[in-house]
Amino acid sequence: MPWPRCCPREEGLPLTVNGKVDRVRLPVPDHGAGTTGGAPRDDRGEALCRLFGEVLGVEPVGPEDGFFELGGHSLLAVRLVARLRAEPGREVAVRDVFGHPTVRGVAGCLDGPATARPVLRRRAAA
Repeated sequence: MPWPRCCPREEGLPLTVNGKVDRVRLPVPDHGAGTTGGAPRDDRGEALCRLFGEVLGVEPVGPEDGFFELGGHSLLAVRLVARLRAEPGREVAVRDVFGHPTVRGVAGCLDGPATARPVLRRRAAA
């Protein structure tokens, strides 16, 4: 996995006199530093860029910006997928976000054949 652009690389971590990481002296991540901007091609791309930004807490997000490079992680990927599934006709899996982490990549997954989730049914009592 690539290093997130929002977090600067440090040669060593600042330590306290007790040998623990000194969190006060750690650099503050700049989540906006990793965005490339750029304009989405259509309304759906614009909506996806906005959704990525809302989930990640980053503005602006462009179509080539990587979800994980902007500070995303697995739990935020699940949140993104849940927000996408809340809209009718949008079906995407969490593995799609991992496989295609850019806005354009997720949009391509939405273009693919719709794979509906299986209907859950109660089992008969045994």
